[in-house]
Amino acid sequence: MIGRALRSFAWGCCGMIIGWYGVSFAICAFEWYSTGEYDPSTGMAVGLMAMFTGAPLGFTFGAIFGFRDRRPAKAERIWVEYQQTHDLSDKLRKTAGIDPKSGRVWIGESIQDVLSQRDADGIDSLLFYERVGSKTYYRKGGRR
Repeated sequence: MIGRALRSFAWGCCGMIIGWYGVSFAICAFEWYSTGEYDPSTGMAVGLMAMFTGAPLGFTFGAIFGFRDRRPAKAERIWVEYQQTHDLSDKLRKTAGIDPKSGRVWIGESIQDVLSQRDADGIDSLLFYERVGSKTYYRKGGRR
């Protein structure tokens, strides 16, 4: 969690700088386009506009980008590698539980079976589930 917060802060700072310069450039370009020349005396106004609009917006969007969870992509990559290195023809329609932290994969008859295997190994991290031989994730519910 600390790593995600630091990554979010770093991306937020980058976004703030980009937002500041982006708003400054946009205001200067608008002024030049509308009047045909750039007036250096408006530099303070441009700086204030950039500080009050571009920097907070850039920080917000950068922080959101930095805080995104990358575990689903890692779990998908682990599952593809596992399928390439293991013969799963006898395990079709079974449930695979993928742990993106440790890179381990458990295969069982159901999600509860996979969870009991994970618990027996003493691991308590979140798992992502796939159905062996299917291109879709498990879905809760369905058409009735």
